[in-house]
Amino acid sequence: MVDTGSLLGLGQSLALLTYVLGVLFQTLPIPVKSIRAHGPSLMWDGIVAEFALLSVNIVRLLELWISRIIQQSIGSPFNYQPLAIATILAQLSALDASFLLLISAMSASVILAPVANALSSVLGPALTWTTIAIVIWVITQIAAGLITQIWLSAYILGIVFLAIPFQLGRRFGILLMSSSIILAIGLPLMPSMAIWLEGYLGYQTAILPLQNILSQIATNPLLIGNLLATIPQAIGGILAAVVIALIVFPFAYLFILSLFIRSLANLLGGSSGGPVLTNQIVSVSSGLAGAAAREVQHDA
Repeated sequence: MVDTGSLLGLGQSLALLTYVLGVLFQTLPIPVKSIRAHGPSLMWDGIVAEFALLSVNIVRLLELWISRIIQQSIGSPFNYQPLAIATILAQLSALDASFLLLISAMSASVILAPVANALSSVLGPALTWTTIAIVIWVITQIAAGLITQIWLSAYILGIVFLAIPFQLGRRFGILLMSSSIILAIGLPLMPSMAIWLEGYLGYQTAILPLQNILSQIATNPLLIGNLLATIPQAIGGILAAVVIALIVFPFAYLFILSLFIRSLANLLGGSSGGPVLTNQIVSVSSGLAGAAAREVQHDA
């Protein structure tokens, strides 16, 4: 990644160029009104880019503050991202291996072959989605480690695109700025939040019912039969917690991050995309052509 100092210098130069162009368009005796009309907007774009450059340190401190608050709210030890991702990959790998072992064991028996075929048709999609989830978490681990190192450079690069004259890079620049901020905060927290969700669901669906049954057995031993009936329910609850937190949750979480990125981009002005370069050329050319035609008619 390019040094942040170089990117700041480039952004500063582009912001100054944009502002100077706006001053020139507004003060020079340009006969085409459509060209002179760009003067105030260019000056304003240069000022906005300058303020964006001045906000780099504030954004960096804000990102660090929000990340620490969320990590502290999740609680130890799951706020440690490598531990969380290692726990997730270990569980998914064990689940994947269990599916394969179960299908292979039943397929080895001639008597259980029809059951194995039916079971493979049921567990096949589950095995596929488990493997996809493992790939997603591995990519998340790599991306989370990378985004913490390059997000500030990506944010400044977005300001550089924002500072390009005539708003030619405005939409992409604001999208890059919002993406770098949201991903720097949200992506490293994704494994910890998944483990927290798994623990919460597992406790509510498996541990808590077992605790209630055991407390009832302590006062009335005749209820031990209810314990045997609760154990399959607890196992199913644990399996459901693993599926929801480790397989379904990452897709929902990434979708929510994309919504945050879009919302922040709209808040920063990315929804009003800048004009296309070809539109600028056509506008200026038509203005010059119209001025030349009027000059020819005046001379005639």
